[in-house]
Amino acid sequence: MHASGVGAIHSVFTPNQKRFIVFMASFAGFFSPVSGQIYFPALNDLAHDLRVSNTLINLTLTSYMIFQGIAPTLIGDLADTMGRRPAYLVCFIIYIAANIGLALQNSYPALFLLRCLQSSGSSGTIAMASGVVSDIATAGERGTYIGFTLAGALLGPAIGPVIGGLLAQYLGWRSIFWFLTITGAVFLLVFAVFFPETARNQVGNGSVPPKGYNMSLINYLAMRKASACPPPPRIYHFDSLHIGLCYLPAGLGSMAAALTSGIILDRNFARWCRRLNLPAISKKRNHSSRVLRNFPFEKARLQVAIPASYVTAALVLVFGWVLDAEGPLAAQLVVLFLATFHMGIAFNVTTTLLVDFYPKAPATATAANNLCRCLLGAGATAAIVPMIESPLRCGGSFSVLSGLLFVTSPLLWVIYWRGQAWREQRRLRAEKKIKSQTDSPA
Repeated sequence: MHASGVGAIHSVFTPNQKRFIVFMASFAGFFSPVSGQIYFPALNDLAHDLRVSNTLINLTLTSYMIFQGIAPTLIGDLADTMGRRPAYLVCFIIYIAANIGLALQNSYPALFLLRCLQSSGSSGTIAMASGVVSDIATAGERGTYIGFTLAGALLGPAIGPVIGGLLAQYLGWRSIFWFLTITGAVFLLVFAVFFPETARNQVGNGSVPPKGYNMSLINYLAMRKASACPPPPRIYHFDSLHIGLCYLPAGLGSMAAALTSGIILDRNFARWCRRLNLPAISKKRNHSSRVLRNFPFEKARLQVAIPASYVTAALVLVFGWVLDAEGPLAAQLVVLFLATFHMGIAFNVTTTLLVDFYPKAPATATAANNLCRCLLGAGATAAIVPMIESPLRCGGSFSVLSGLLFVTSPLLWVIYWRGQAWREQRRLRAEKKIKSQTDSPA
C-alpha cells in the first residue's frame, strides 16, 4: 500500500531507458532550429545564385518561422491521439523529402515552398518533446527532463550558423541541405529501430504492449520472435564563417539555461513539497491527482521565471545600446550570452508549467504556445531590420523590445496569483461536463 498522497508507479521505463528517450527527444528537437538558422551565412550566396534580392531571401526566414508555429498544432494533436512514434515518423519523412528538394532546386519559388515544407516537418518535434517528458517523468523530476529535452532545440541556434558557414564557404550552399538530409536520415533510422512508444493513452505507464504502428522495430522483431541578432556584418566585414561564429554565445547561453533551469525547478518543487508537508518526491511514483490538484505549480515555477524575465529585458536593452555604439565585439557577445541564458531559463520554465497545466495533452498545449511564439517571432524577424535601419537604429529598436518585455511582465504575476484558482475552476467545469454526458440518456 502506497504512502498517503502518493500514486501508482508513473513509468516502468528504467533510468537508462528514460535517458535514451530524453536524448532522442532532445536530438529530434535539434532539427527545427538548426534548419532555420544553418543557412544564415549562405543568404548572400543564395540571393546571388537565384538572382533575387536579399529582401526576398529574408522572406524565406519569415515563412519558415510562420510554419514553425502552425505545423506543431497539427502534429501535437496527432501525437496526443495516435502516439508519439507515428507523429515523429511523419515529421521526419516530410523533413528529409524537403531537404532533398532544397538541395536540388534552382529557383526562388521552389526554395520558398520547400522551406515551408521543411519547417512543417521539423517543427513539431519540440512540442512532442514536452509530451514525451510528461509520459515518463513525475512532476517532481519534470523540470530536469524538460531542460534536457530543450537542450537540443537550444543547441541548434548555437552551432547551426557555424556548420552552415563552414559548408557554404568550402562546399557551397547546396551542401547545407545534403548535410541535413543525411543527418535526418541517420536519426530516423535509429529512431525507427529503438525508440519506444511512450504516449500514455497508447501504452499506459509503459507496461501496455503497443499497437503495430506504435511499435519500435526492435519491439516488432522481438514479438515476431516471441533573436538573437548577431553583430551586423557591415560593421565588422565578416565572412560567412565568422558570422556563424557570432551565434555561438547565444547558443551556449541557451544550452547553459537548459542544463541549469531544470535543476533549479526541481529544487524549488521539492522546497514547496517540504513547505506543504507533502510526501517526498519520487522518481518512480508521481504524487496522487488530489495532491497535484492542490499543488501551487504557478508559484513553484514562476518564482524562477519572473526574475529571469526581468533580467532578460534589462540585458536586451544593454545589448541594443552596446550594438548601437559599435562597442567592443567581446562586450556584445558577453551580453548576448547572458541575455540568452536568462531568456532560456524563462522559456524552459514556462514550457514546464504548460506541461503541469495540461498533463493529458502536453504536446497540443506546447504546440499552441509554439504557434503564438513563432508567429510573434516571424513578425519580429520581418520588423527588426526596418526598425534598425530607421532613425531608431539598434539602440531604439532594442529599447522597444525591452519595453515590451517589461510591459507584458504583469501577465506572469496574474498567473502567479490567480493561476491555481483558474486551474481549479477549469477542472470543475470539465468534471461537470463529463458528469452531464454520463447522466444524459443514450
